Amino acid sequence: MTRALRLPAALGAALATALATPAPAAAWCQLTTSQEDTFSLACVESGEPLAWRRACLSWAVDGRDGGELSSATLREVARASFDTWLAVDCDGASPDFQLREETTPALCAEAEYRTDDGNVNVIAFRPEWPDDYPPSAYAVTTVWHRPSDGEILDADVEINDEAFPWAVCPDRGCPEGEDGLRDVDLQNVLTHELGHFFGIAHSNFLGTAMDARSPRGETTKRILRTDDIDAMCGIYPPGSLPPECDFEPRGGLDLDCEDEPRGCSAGGGGAGAGSAGLLMLLVLGVRRRGRRRRVRDRRVRDRP
Repeated sequence: MTRALRLPAALGAALATALATPAPAAAWCQLTTSQEDTFSLACVESGEPLAWRRACLSWAVDGRDGGELSSATLREVARASFDTWLAVDCDGASPDFQLREETTPALCAEAEYRTDDGNVNVIAFRPEWPDDYPPSAYAVTTVWHRPSDGEILDADVEINDEAFPWAVCPDRGCPEGEDGLRDVDLQNVLTHELGHFFGIAHSNFLGTAMDARSPRGETTKRILRTDDIDAMCGIYPPGSLPPECDFEPRGGLDLDCEDEPRGCSAGGGGAGAGSAGLLMLLVLGVRRRGRRRRVRDRRVRDRP
């Protein structure tokens, strides 16, 4: 059966205050099949760790523009954010991943995974933020995985284009506007979200890309710190992924997620929603979903 664990949005404001107190130092953390929908920064060590079991992956950007930024800009920033993670130095070598960017735009603004049809790892602006998502979340990443062994099957990033003004800011940060507020830097958020894409959970180390705190205007998450690099190298040491290369998603590539009415979830032995992560104003929370079948295998969600 399908399981969806959600945290009330009101908790986000309370955590913003709680997180003002520095958290104790801890090593990097990996998402697991036991993780719940929660904004807690505690590292969950039970369950199977989530990770891709294939070296070749493809991704696409939804072709519809956002309020401030175009889909072309989203594509460019996503490419830069992926490159940041793939270029990590693991004792002289990098993880075995090869990523293919689909040049045809997707028509897929919602996270979903089908056990009986084609799929796509998509990054999209969402002009209308779902009521069951925390309103203060910059973005939400849903990571679909198999509960039995933690294999990641699909990952989708949804960007909150309803509540925040987006920009590609200078490296020094986003300047204040006339209203005294700052824009949200797209690359800062996507670099964090793509850490969840690869199965990395939040870090308690202040200043890391996977730190769950992010004020508006911040750009420091564009750069990976030692803890972030250790996570990527620890989960995917060079030579650990099989050499076979197939960029096609499970079930085949389908760039149009809106070509059929959304069905209801059903139980079954496929995959399910796993963890979800998100990046929030001051707080980056992690959100997790159980399994769902029209949605078809299992999925996990992550937000910065």
